[in-house]
Amino acid sequence: MRLRRFAGRIRSEERGAALVEFALVVPLLMAMMCVIIDFGLALHTLNNLTSALREGARYGAVLRDPEPAANDTRIRDRVSAYMSNYGSNTLAPSAVTVALETVGTVKNVRVTVSNYTYTPVTPLAPLFGMGTLSFTRSAIYRYEFQ
Repeated sequence: MRLRRFAGRIRSEERGAALVEFALVVPLLMAMMCVIIDFGLALHTLNNLTSALREGARYGAVLRDPEPAANDTRIRDRVSAYMSNYGSNTLAPSAVTVALETVGTVKNVRVTVSNYTYTPVTPLAPLFGMGTLSFTRSAIYRYEFQ
């Protein structure tokens, strides 16, 4: 009889220890989850921004009539429209700069975005030093019609 009472007491103490361990580990797991979510969304935004710039530079590289000029509105609108499909932080056409560069006999179309801001979505990001991030990216394509 005493043996059964002793065995029952051990099981209840183990349950209490498991509950305490769970309470200690859950905040760490939640913090890791928030960091992973914000890092993944930031990387996703950066990848989409790069894709939008490549799309704009490719579009500018195949424009024939007329040749794309510096800050061509068609290219800027194309980049902005591509980026509007991804998230709430839209890209204004005024934030996109388009430049034609000549290197020797080759003309290049460079499309650049400076200081595109990304704001983390989880509330724990500022605690880990991940405030608003600023992305700067550019894409270069050779102008096809010389």
